[in-house]
Amino acid sequence: MILLDNLTDSANQTSVIPLADGSALQLTFKYRPAVQRWTVDAAYKSFSEYGIGLSAHPNLLRTWRHVIPCGLLVKTVDLTDPFMADDLSSGRVTVVVLDSTGSTDEVEAVEQEYFQ
Repeated sequence: MILLDNLTDSANQTSVIPLADGSALQLTFKYRPAVQRWTVDAAYKSFSEYGIGLSAHPNLLRTWRHVIPCGLLVKTVDLTDPFMADDLSSGRVTVVVLDSTGSTDEVEAVEQEYFQ
C-alpha cells in the first residue's frame, strides 16, 4: 500500500505513483468548487478513466479490478465524502494506492476483507 502524502490543497494536481513492477499509476485530482466535490482521473498504461467522483471507499477503482493491477483506497475521519478544498492536505482524507504488481495482491486482500 502506498500512502499519498504529497497531496496539497491545489485544485488541480497530478501524482505519478511508481508501482512495484516498475510501471506507474497517474492520478490527477481536481476540485470542483461549484459542486464542492473532488474528482480523480486515473491512468495506467493504456487504461484511462476521467472524472471519477472521489468518495470514501475501500477501492474506488474496483470496477476495473480485472483490468488494472491497482486500486485506490479513500478513507475519511468522519465517514463523509471529500468535499472541502483542503481535504487532501488537511488530514481529513487519506488516499492510498493498492499495488498488486509486487509480491502481495493488495487489491485481492481488500476484496476479501470488504466484499467477500
